[in-house]
Amino acid sequence: MNARPFKRRREENAELAEGQEAVFAEGEHPLVPHRPKCVLPTPLTARGSSSRAAATTPADWWYRVPAAGSCDLESIEQCCIHRIDTLRNAAKFKTPPRETPSEPAGGGALRDADDGVGHWMLRLAAGLSNEGVRWWVDTETELFGRRVDSAVEDGDTQALVRMIQGSRLRYTMCQYQPFDAYGRAVNTFVPVPCDSEQDSAVALAKIWVADETVRAEADDMPFAMGVGFELIPTLLRRRDNNVILSGGAAHVLRARWSHAFKAHFRQTLQGEVVVTGRLLPTLLETEVDRLGPVLRALAHTLEREAVASAGTTWRPPAGGVGPLFLPRAELDDRAATLFPPCMAAIIHDLRKSHHLKHESRLLLTLFLKRAGMTIDDQTALYEEEYLKVMTRDVFDKKRYVYSIRHLYGLEGKRHDREPYSCRQIAKDYRSKCPFVGWDDDSAAGLVRRLRPGVDEATLQSVLELKRNGHYRAACGLTPPAERGEDRDDPVTYETPNTYYEAAVYSAALNS
Repeated sequence: MNARPFKRRREENAELAEGQEAVFAEGEHPLVPHRPKCVLPTPLTARGSSSRAAATTPADWWYRVPAAGSCDLESIEQCCIHRIDTLRNAAKFKTPPRETPSEPAGGGALRDADDGVGHWMLRLAAGLSNEGVRWWVDTETELFGRRVDSAVEDGDTQALVRMIQGSRLRYTMCQYQPFDAYGRAVNTFVPVPCDSEQDSAVALAKIWVADETVRAEADDMPFAMGVGFELIPTLLRRRDNNVILSGGAAHVLRARWSHAFKAHFRQTLQGEVVVTGRLLPTLLETEVDRLGPVLRALAHTLEREAVASAGTTWRPPAGGVGPLFLPRAELDDRAATLFPPCMAAIIHDLRKSHHLKHESRLLLTLFLKRAGMTIDDQTALYEEEYLKVMTRDVFDKKRYVYSIRHLYGLEGKRHDREPYSCRQIAKDYRSKCPFVGWDDDSAAGLVRRLRPGVDEATLQSVLELKRNGHYRAACGLTPPAERGEDRDDPVTYETPNTYYEAAVYSAALNS
């Protein structure tokens, strides 16, 4: 950091120490210097605020209090749709649109609170999706940063003061002091006295929006915001020049104030989402019929946005409903009636031993992904079973969750892997196909368990095809849709998922 020549600085300090007139008169600026070393050459002035900043800054920057008032479900859905569009645009580094959409169907009372309604509804929905909550927190933080940058660019000091006061961030306004009153080099930061938090926030906002000429004159003695180290780990890790460590504290210069408040917003939001998630079951107990479907649909939308932003080609089933949407609660019922024998056997092993080897876990994860199970449900399924035989530390050390996310295309190369075909399973994973790697008694027992009431003639036909190496034809005689029908020609399937899809649609048609 460049300092003025020592001789010139010593002369200025001496003149001020003798009581000559300081640059700032008492009361002209909230940062009234009580020491000569805290004086800037010229007073800081802010540019006039514009209407664009006001249009993009919310009344409540930090969403401390839920939106009040009454509105119908259609209005809530409109606010949520507009909010998701806004977050999507913020994630693409586009200028966020106006936060006031057209007047909702429920009336004009919602126009002043639509920002809060959309935020709080998505906050509730994020508690239902582990994958969606990451995308939501990231995009809300990005939107917050865009709003801060817009307010700074337009010189909207009032909006910045509201943001700073509402943040509840513990910081100290400081100014760089290269020399003490006697001309000795100290190179440190000293606190700038302020009478109240309001004065500190106003001072910080005015310095933040000061024009280039004023900031250029203040380069020798810049202002900084002293914050805790835990707030800016990214800046410390990359050794940012706008962060100066002095006196056991981190002093963030003006160029990185936006980064500090964004980090604080992210930490605050992450903590509040956890609290909201704990209260969500209680809310759903009383509003399960009215808000339950809306929240589940929003949670599924957040998950789809998270997957889309990750760059993978995999997408959850549209809408999160329908015959090819596989919720975890229906897994056992569908496995017993609609799954192919190979996948039903793996599910049985998982429930029995609470653990799967890598090959079984690989085949099952890819099958369930294509069958319509969300990544959150898959993660919960493995956690539910594995934590019965191992501790959380061991589960995390084995990186099972990372493996699931990798197969969904959300980690690593982000490649959307397809399920294995029946030919690949028979060639590379022979023991996983009952009609290739199992003996006749084990295969017959599995068919009897999965298809109770199967006649002996059909069972013998299955075993005969198995012995002759026609494993796909043998499997084609086992779907439940074939029960009650006289068919001599078995259906062959390319993958376990085509078996499952045919069984699902056949069952739907029969019902």
